[in-house]
Formats: sequence, structure tokens, C-alpha cells
Amino acid sequence: MFNEGVPLSVQPYRHDVDNWADYRSREGHFIQVPVHYLGRDLNFSYFERFLRACEGEGLAECVFCWLFHPYEIQAATGEVDGAKLRSLEDLLAKLRDDYGASFVSFDELLERLEL
Repeated sequence: MFNEGVPLSVQPYRHDVDNWADYRSREGHFIQVPVHYLGRDLNFSYFERFLRACEGEGLAECVFCWLFHPYEIQAATGEVDGAKLRSLEDLLAKLRDDYGASFVSFDELLERLEL
């Protein structure tokens, strides 16, 4: 399963298991928020809005998926931009340390949700 058809400029979108690459979708159990949305401002306002929406629904567990294109940090030559990689690592650390996020594979997620 590849996300080659999902453009870099995509807006956040909702989806289910069967249509995870349908960036035009507006319905589903999951929401895809592109990596660049998390880093757009220093106060994580987009992620905070996502958390408030989950809390407002009274959800015990909230699933947050990143739509990540490797070429956001890697040039066509294959060289990885160290600064962009560190920025991504910092965002992951912030999610883990400040919000208690845990990271699982998509298969693990489906197993947990019994989908």
C-alpha cells in the first residue's frame, strides 16, 4: 500500500480502513493530518484542536495517523536532510513526552480496534 497518489499539499482528511489514501474523503473513523501541519506553528494548535475534538466525543483512546512522505526529508538523490530529520524527531518526541502518545504500526492499530 503506497501513498504516491496523495499530494504534498493535502489538507487533513477523515477516512476508514478501506479508503485511507482518499484525501478527498470527509467521513470515517480516522483523520489524516499531514506532518507539515504539526510543525506549522510552535504551539501545536492543529494537534490541540484534534485532541479537544476527541475529548469532546468522550473517546477513551484517540487514533492519530501521520500521512508522511519520505521525500519531505529526503532529496531525489537519496540524501536525507539532517535538519528536517531532527525536526521530525523533535515533533515525535513532543507527542510522546508532552501528550503521552504511543506509536504503533497500522496492523497493530487494526488489531486494537478490531477492524
